[in-house]
Amino acid sequence: MSKDSTKKALDNYLKKQLKSDMQTIYKKPNGQPEKEFVKILMKYLEQQGFSCHVVESKAVWNPKANRYISGQAEKGFPDICGCGPEGQSVWIEAKAQDRRNTLRPEQREFLEKKLEMGCFAIVCDKIEFFDFAWKKWQTAPTYLEKVNFLKHCLPQKRDTGNKGVLF
Repeated sequence: MSKDSTKKALDNYLKKQLKSDMQTIYKKPNGQPEKEFVKILMKYLEQQGFSCHVVESKAVWNPKANRYISGQAEKGFPDICGCGPEGQSVWIEAKAQDRRNTLRPEQREFLEKKLEMGCFAIVCDKIEFFDFAWKKWQTAPTYLEKVNFLKHCLPQKRDTGNKGVLF
């Protein structure tokens, strides 16, 4: 078996696994679809050679203090951060399927700052969307085109009443 056919077979197997995982989270009523999507996205990123980490930034109940203790991450910090296969900085705000439009203003501001610095920063609710955006970003010939493309991928601001763009 040639190297190309082995890689193709492995890619097909991984795609089937991801599809199965995605079908599971979309069928879960009243579950935590965003957390499930983060798990699947992390598995996908690892398979694609990314080195990323999940950052839990919400407040946590502390029984000793008898109150919620705020997370260590600043407001708006995305769910996933790390590096792409070639060392590119990656920032991902994960959302449940078809919920990209729930991006909060502080999350948008954080991602826009990263975009201005040349990082790959995105709001993502589907593996297919991430894959599309990553490939498009990598092939954009100039820094300005990369930034403009990813800014265009951000959902419309909530006060406009629009539900989002692209996907």
